[in-house]
Amino acid sequence: MQIPGLSDVTTLLITVFILIVGLIILIAIVKVVLHFFLAVVGGVIVYVLTGSLLFAAIGFLVVAVITTSGRKQKVVYAGQPSSKICPNCKLALAPNARFCPNCGASV
Repeated sequence: MQIPGLSDVTTLLITVFILIVGLIILIAIVKVVLHFFLAVVGGVIVYVLTGSLLFAAIGFLVVAVITTSGRKQKVVYAGQPSSKICPNCKLALAPNARFCPNCGASV
């Protein structure tokens, strides 16, 4: 369907733009739903295996952390922003640290 007063090419470009924006929104919604679903499934599996609601809650949190770990996070050491993180375990380090206190890796 052509938009009155616009050429075929302009109408096509507007249609493609609307489809791309809609697809981006749909992908964002699916990603959020999938993260939540994976966290719930992780909690249910742990509950079925252990019979413990406490372990199920821990399983839920572990899966939630794993599925959201790709997000950029602010690195903080002792309440202050830190630019130094361990290349091995990703722990925030003191600015003058030469070794990671968690895993012992050289930084």
